[in-house]
Amino acid sequence: VDTSRFRNVSPDAGQSVRRSLGLAGEFVWLAVGRFEIAKDYPNMLRAFARARAQHAEAILLLVGRGSLQAETEALVRELGLDAGVRFLGVRGDVAEVMSAADGYVMSSAWEGMPMVLLEAAAAALPIVATRVGGNHEVVREGISGFLVPPSDDQALGSAMLRLGRMSQPERRAMGQQGLEHIRSHYDLGRVAERWESLYREVLARKGLALAPQLPPG
Repeated sequence: VDTSRFRNVSPDAGQSVRRSLGLAGEFVWLAVGRFEIAKDYPNMLRAFARARAQHAEAILLLVGRGSLQAETEALVRELGLDAGVRFLGVRGDVAEVMSAADGYVMSSAWEGMPMVLLEAAAAALPIVATRVGGNHEVVREGISGFLVPPSDDQALGSAMLRLGRMSQPERRAMGQQGLEHIRSHYDLGRVAERWESLYREVLARKGLALAPQLPPG
């Protein structure tokens, strides 16, 4: 992931997004993804309903679209979350929207290595996510966020409430831990360096060498 794209967003950009959405001091949760079965948005919404019952100033922003969007919107109404959930559609300014958020939440029933979770960590957001796929490689329990079992809205809601009640300095420290972890292990530049180092090692074993880079002409 290009961590600089998310790390270097101006704080003013996040505030601008908040103003455009009519938000001020609310605690803003963000989720980015397709409205499909794998993402298990019903789990997220039920968890958010639990958390918001005790953390009334919380808002959930949903970025994306998908085949289950109508069902997701219907569940929002059924749970009485109309005032707490915003559907933003597909956005071209995800980095700026992440800058406007206070925490990131992922409720997937299954995953591979989700790029959006890497991006959320690169944006220095503390994360609450289900313990599926590669999520545990991105989120370090209690250090950069919290991991919970999939399909457990009570556990997810409790983790969201726990993070939402942390002080701002505590949340920022948690987000910074996530950013440093991503920069060390998943930044594009670091990954390229590791591949080049591996390539040089293979060539050295074969008695070859990389061609020297010519200066730009």
